[in-house]
Amino acid sequence: MHSLQRKVLRTICPDQKGLIARITNICYKHELNIVQNNEFVDHRTGRFFMRTELEGIFNDVTLLADLDSALPEGSVRELNPAGVAASSFWSPKKRIVWAIC
Repeated sequence: MHSLQRKVLRTICPDQKGLIARITNICYKHELNIVQNNEFVDHRTGRFFMRTELEGIFNDVTLLADLDSALPEGSVRELNPAGVAASSFWSPKKRIVWAIC
């Protein structure tokens, strides 16, 4: 028998209508409980960011495949055990600005 696990799903993708519904419906289909959810849109870049803490019995391969088929092109998603630091794609990128006088 499998025991319940807690994992964190992080998603970054181009913003569009219905993303929260698509992602949470996939979690529901996989019988995962949403323990906590946070999302925001960076209107300057048009990117959608979502962090969802889930609890349940996971099949990572099928969950991620279902997300890949539902999310827009250019999406990045990551699933890690709760408490594990996110990979480097979540780190802010340094910008170099040149001032020409």
